[in-house]
Amino acid sequence: MKQKAVAHTRKDSRRPDTRSDVDILDCAIDVDTSPIDRGGRSSHFVRVHTGSILCSPPRRKLQFAGRFRLYYADLDAAAAKGVSARDVLRANANTVGYVCPLLRPQGDRFSPGLVDFLQLSTLAANVLILDRIGILPPFRGREVALIVTAALIEQFGPGAAVAGMKPYPLQFEPGGHDVCTEWESELQLGSLLGSKQASVRMLRKYYERAGFARLPGSAFMFRNILDRPARRFRLLQ
Repeated sequence: MKQKAVAHTRKDSRRPDTRSDVDILDCAIDVDTSPIDRGGRSSHFVRVHTGSILCSPPRRKLQFAGRFRLYYADLDAAAAKGVSARDVLRANANTVGYVCPLLRPQGDRFSPGLVDFLQLSTLAANVLILDRIGILPPFRGREVALIVTAALIEQFGPGAAVAGMKPYPLQFEPGGHDVCTEWESELQLGSLLGSKQASVRMLRKYYERAGFARLPGSAFMFRNILDRPARRFRLLQ
């Protein structure tokens, strides 16, 4: 399923541009959707969406520019079936870390701290988790990740009250993840400079531009996507 998100990137006039890509890019997301299936009832309420990011100058052939992965936790549907939100989020190693920042110590609803922080005005409890966005070197510095973030929220966010992420630089991830060695090589993570702390700060500042804010006392960033919709991009079939 290919959705084309048309948006414009901005040229930074403060630095010379020696690359061949241009200031205006068409970005598309090519989605492959499959549910998590680990044999338990709770896994039925989490869907993983993975896919490719495609970019090109206008009227040119789209090129492979990166990959993404996100999770949609349907906590409302789980509650209706008597399945706890904690069990739903614990169905996968990439969502279990959201239990504490999202939920009350007792119960399955959002914590009062999160509700106040995001100024949530709804009882809806579904969550969209943006787990991974990786952009190839030729397309970095063109706000592609921001364009894709907005497109993913628009495409997969309906029904969710909150979008969450844990910004972490891919070059500092420990081994053993399900990202293939060939893909890591294409990303050229070794060329990314800076300390881990500085890189995390940079990512947080970057995603603040997409409306995310770090929950105090945690490493996670959240956005109220129900009351405060993300910037919309025109989606073309």
